[in-house]
Amino acid sequence: MQARPITHLAAPAQGGRVVWSGTNLQEILPGVPTPATWSTIAYGLGSAMRHLFEQYGYTWSSDEPPVRTIWGRGYLNLSRLSDAAWHLFGVDPQHLTETLGGGHLDALPPYAPATLRDRLRHARNVLRFAIQCSAAVARSERDFAAVVAWSVARRAELREPLDGPRLVALIQRVQRSSARFMQLYLLILLGGIGSYAFLRRIVQRYTNLDAGSINALMMGLGDVPSVTMSRHLIRLATVATSDPDTSAWLERGDWHNWQAQLADSPLAHELAAFLAQYGQRVTSISELELAHPRWREDPASIFETLRNLSHTPPASGMLTAPDIAQRQRSEQALVAALPLLWRGPVWLLLREAQRYTRLREVAKHHLLHIIGVGRDILVRAGHSLTHQEALAHPDDIFYLELDQMIDGLQHITNDLTGQVQQARLRQARYRQFEPADVFVGDVPCYTSQPLHQHGDGLLLRGVASSPGRVTGQARVLRDPAEGSALKPGEILVCPTTDSAWIPLFFRASGLVVEVGGVLSHGAIIARELGIPTVTNVRGATSQVESGQVITVDGGSGTVLLPVEQQEATI
Repeated sequence: MQARPITHLAAPAQGGRVVWSGTNLQEILPGVPTPATWSTIAYGLGSAMRHLFEQYGYTWSSDEPPVRTIWGRGYLNLSRLSDAAWHLFGVDPQHLTETLGGGHLDALPPYAPATLRDRLRHARNVLRFAIQCSAAVARSERDFAAVVAWSVARRAELREPLDGPRLVALIQRVQRSSARFMQLYLLILLGGIGSYAFLRRIVQRYTNLDAGSINALMMGLGDVPSVTMSRHLIRLATVATSDPDTSAWLERGDWHNWQAQLADSPLAHELAAFLAQYGQRVTSISELELAHPRWREDPASIFETLRNLSHTPPASGMLTAPDIAQRQRSEQALVAALPLLWRGPVWLLLREAQRYTRLREVAKHHLLHIIGVGRDILVRAGHSLTHQEALAHPDDIFYLELDQMIDGLQHITNDLTGQVQQARLRQARYRQFEPADVFVGDVPCYTSQPLHQHGDGLLLRGVASSPGRVTGQARVLRDPAEGSALKPGEILVCPTTDSAWIPLFFRASGLVVEVGGVLSHGAIIARELGIPTVTNVRGATSQVESGQVITVDGGSGTVLLPVEQQEATI
């Protein structure tokens, strides 16, 4: 849809009090990313955000970018994002931060009530944006297929002899491809946020449904790649344990010569099919980190996962047919409870919110194809720069920003070792810092979760993300590599939930996550599996102890801790 911008809004100055939120960005890119990773993601995401909002006349000032690093970690410009969402579409910061997760609402400026003129502008922009998102969704399957074909073509190109200029051209192609795909990813993400926010606003205005009941309408959507992948891993574990020789080999843990040792075994054939579909992924706390080898390079982490699954089989699986039928009945009951005028629009909003939620996960799965190819190219570039003695080791390439490695490949800079050493020292230093959830300007804000007295217990509050109520023993894990400690039926308490955590969900009866929101990765997967979940529970991994009996209410967004178990902590 081609049209002139309806508004010409500039990002207003706030005296330097820009609110930078790490919550949502650090869910998909946790920890301290390498310079190569950050320069790739920041270029793609930043340019996509600028491009999208500038279409509607909202100008980002050059000194306040959409994303930046602080203390080495990624932060989102919440001030500008919430300002654009309010002025362009009428989405208030409360809905935005609950959906994305986190935020620091008291640091954001208050917005004046919308005038009639504002509401008309919001309506026009929402209609235009809905059409834009629908067009993106309509072509998404074609775009996803194009990404897979693109990645196959680039990997074939990498098998050819490549000099510096050709490697530079490949790096720049990855930059452009990631930026283009980020535009689609952003439309899907914001389409989901918008449709969910408006759905919730209308439903809560005309009915007495709470957030948990609305989230129940987003369960059991099907065709979510991370869930399908995890179920495939469980099937691989079953195949491995059914063969005594393969089972014994898994237990030994000597996997370096796996091709020869698994030759012609049932697991080898299943694994080949798995890697063909998911080889671009990785068992890591950050799948977007370019420095992490992909499964197709080194499947050792898959074997570790299979061994853990063989020791502690899953306790849960997909929602059952009766669960899906109940969701469909709830949908019909919701629409019937609305005024006649709103029934059609709400039905459409619900379908859109469900579609965008599923597509968010599909889009991320395909983004990892681009990331995987990007890593392959950088590995090749690292060997080239090591050969010309610009680097000491091929893996040093990940401690360079894209512009720096391009300079090296073009012989503009002949010695990059000093830049690598500085980057490694910065990373080591930043890892020692306690990451702040939010920065207001350059001031870190550490948000601790207060404990509220509630009957015979103490209450932690978060965002209701997947409905249901469960009581059980907590298992606090800070890394998916610790997953073997999680026993079937325990409640998983963790800092974040990238895809590496998903196989553990099948053993968990409940989920408590320190970051995230309704449309975060972990929340979407939890709803597919029917796991009661509360996200954005600040400090949960320090306030909950393994072995404590806690109650998770994914409908109200609360976690109940018995008083007697907290006396020592208090």
